[in-house]
Amino acid sequence: VLGCVWCFDRLINIININQKKKKNRKYIVYLCLRSKQEPKYFEVKGLQLFTYSRRCYSQALNITSKKLLLNPAQKYIWYDLAKCYLTNALNTDIDKNERLEFKSKAELAIKKCLSLDPKNKDFWNTMGIIEAIEETKNQHLSYNCFVKSLEIEINAFAFNNLAIKCMMHNDVNLALEAFTLSQNIDPTLINSWVGQGLLTRFENPVQS
Repeated sequence: VLGCVWCFDRLINIININQKKKKNRKYIVYLCLRSKQEPKYFEVKGLQLFTYSRRCYSQALNITSKKLLLNPAQKYIWYDLAKCYLTNALNTDIDKNERLEFKSKAELAIKKCLSLDPKNKDFWNTMGIIEAIEETKNQHLSYNCFVKSLEIEINAFAFNNLAIKCMMHNDVNLALEAFTLSQNIDPTLINSWVGQGLLTRFENPVQS
């Protein structure tokens, strides 16, 4: 089951990259549940992949809940499920009602993660992103989630997300400081360099 979850997780990463390049891309998913079974091929288009992925995660949660030794893996499956719903909510090809539905489900999944492991910085950071979705902006909660992530462990992603929030609220100095902190922690995080470049370009063209 966990191997199946891993496969779908990798496929999600692939489709996220390729959807930016070409819409309506098709994927052939090869499934062979048992060695003596005839292989089955399914054509999967766009967001259909997320539907199959959510079913896979749900099945994994069902099985791990019944096996004591696998219980520790549940928080990570809930986390992947939350990110799956979040990716759906951020998709531009769905309407507002669908976005709100996916956002709500992502919120429930990440809250389950936090109930299982309240000291995980990545869970808090993802919660902050979910709460910042445009249709249901909860800026205060989103900000507190990023801060909580930093309190648990200083990390580049939370500083980068805080910088973006500051930039959106025209707090240029704090945004630049947060971007710089993010870069100092992880110089390979491209988002923080791009964010700082955009901010500098609009605020100080000469310096840019």
